[in-house]
Amino acid sequence: MGHDPLPELALAGFIILDLFPFALNEDDTPSLTYKKMSLDLYRQLFRRTARFYFNRKRDLLLQRGNPIFVFRYGTMQRRLGDLVNAELAKYIQSVGGTNMTLDRQKLRQIWACALRKSPRRH
Repeated sequence: MGHDPLPELALAGFIILDLFPFALNEDDTPSLTYKKMSLDLYRQLFRRTARFYFNRKRDLLLQRGNPIFVFRYGTMQRRLGDLVNAELAKYIQSVGGTNMTLDRQKLRQIWACALRKSPRRH
């Protein structure tokens, strides 16, 4: 992967799936951000929004194939891993490592396979 992998990931069939429907960051909502949120509030937010946001996106992806889910951020995995895994366990293969955000070797294998199947544009 090069400097900005998102276009290549998209061409290879990767989809970035947000867990929350809100942009709670320093620029948009400086008084309430994901970084400033307590663990309890973070988990409540996922529980309360998963049904109409995350699960709907997950179900749309499942209609089109057998996706593999990877946490982008270790913080997200530590805070929500058990809740997200409970939502995914019935449906989606995981690339989560035992003590890290993702199994990098497995991701490399998936990436290489995806590149062989997809036309690359430069």
